[in-house]
Amino acid sequence: MDKLIIGISGINAVDNPGPGVAVARGIKEDPGLDCEVVGLAYDAMEPGIYLDWLVDRTYLMPYPSGGGEAFIDRLLAIKAESGLDLVIPNLDAELPIYIRYAAELERRGIRVMVPSTAQFRLRSKDNLVQAAPAWGCGTPP
Repeated sequence: MDKLIIGISGINAVDNPGPGVAVARGIKEDPGLDCEVVGLAYDAMEPGIYLDWLVDRTYLMPYPSGGGEAFIDRLLAIKAESGLDLVIPNLDAELPIYIRYAAELERRGIRVMVPSTAQFRLRSKDNLVQAAPAWGCGTPP
């Protein structure tokens, strides 16, 4: 099997760290996984992109608020350059774009690990009071 190229977002490692650093670390520490981690950053000052033992290459992404087409075009350009196979998005703000374009990305050779639209809506804080009891969890009103 060829080396798996995995794009990971949320690699900001400051006081309020993004979850991508932990995801990348877990992937890199798996001795049975032959992969390369591609950091998908929104700012050149994200500290995670400079952790060269963790992130093999980094690309700047347009902010998700700019719309889906520019975002997807950038991912396809990264795939053309790096061979991107899979993306693990780690930030809530980008999930709607990945969910909306998941099938198109897969047709283009990029798999994404995202919830369904229904699952994404269910996890909304607005739904927590109604959803928590179904999972056996309590929540303040």
